[in-house]
Amino acid sequence: MVIKGVSIQGEQQAARGQAMWADDAAVDNWAAQAPPEVVDCHRRARHRYADTGTGLQFSAITPEGWYVRRLPCDACRIRLDDDPPWPAPSTGMPRVVRVEWWDVKHHRDKITRCVLVRAAPEYLDKAYLGAPGFGRMRPRQITASVTTAEVLGVTQSVTQLRKTIRETERAAELERRNRMAALEVAQLRAVPETG
Repeated sequence: MVIKGVSIQGEQQAARGQAMWADDAAVDNWAAQAPPEVVDCHRRARHRYADTGTGLQFSAITPEGWYVRRLPCDACRIRLDDDPPWPAPSTGMPRVVRVEWWDVKHHRDKITRCVLVRAAPEYLDKAYLGAPGFGRMRPRQITASVTTAEVLGVTQSVTQLRKTIRETERAAELERRNRMAALEVAQLRAVPETG
């Protein structure tokens, strides 16, 4: 039997295709126990790092000559006891830091260009990624889990949910009609009488 060789690219594609995804129960369990700021970053599937326009501040130079910049995520910092409650930003240590490697080009000791070579997240809080062995979580799964928990916190019945939606729609329609009537009255009063 001859086994056909697989290229490196093929191995990487196979590894990506065989990723184990977390089931909904594991995501529900994680979302119920994780801090809300962590759930928010997972749900967005991105962190809120400082903008490059705030100025480049490098912290190190690698042996290869790359300039290293470290940007903490301001959205999912560890919440301190004296921090205001969520969703106000927290002031504690960052859970995730984006490490960037920059190539600073120069000519005769004058900087001519800064080029981002690569960037990668560094997880300072190892619990950020969730428990190992349950698979990767999709942002859509996390959104579904959070929304389900919010709906279950308000009502347990689909009938009650529908009734609440109808009442909200009726109130919005009544408010819209009242605004339109008030606008018409204001327009009639603004028109000068000719006579």
